[in-house]
Amino acid sequence: MKEKPVWIKKAAPFLLKKSLGMKISISDEEILPPSVIQFEKKILDRLTLLFYEDVTINGERRYTCLLCKKSGFTRKGMFRHLFLVHREEVESELVDVVQETFESSRK
Repeated sequence: MKEKPVWIKKAAPFLLKKSLGMKISISDEEILPPSVIQFEKKILDRLTLLFYEDVTINGERRYTCLLCKKSGFTRKGMFRHLFLVHREEVESELVDVVQETFESSRK
């Protein structure tokens, strides 16, 4: 298993909430290293593609977990599911996404 950066444990729930459009009471600067802040939009877009998809049914937005294919989650339910069931996967994927984003920006 890869070594995870120290900041990833706090950044993972923060970035996931942000990608889901949930309210967050702290700022980016309090959680994320400066090198990650500049690529935040790209990272959030990738998280959305990796972990969940949303559909609107009868005017209500529902989410499906792309890791286990469970569906019918609310936004808050999707966040809880990802962190109770898939936390290790989310943190590992986030490390990969950040590294890939940095590498692609250097080219």
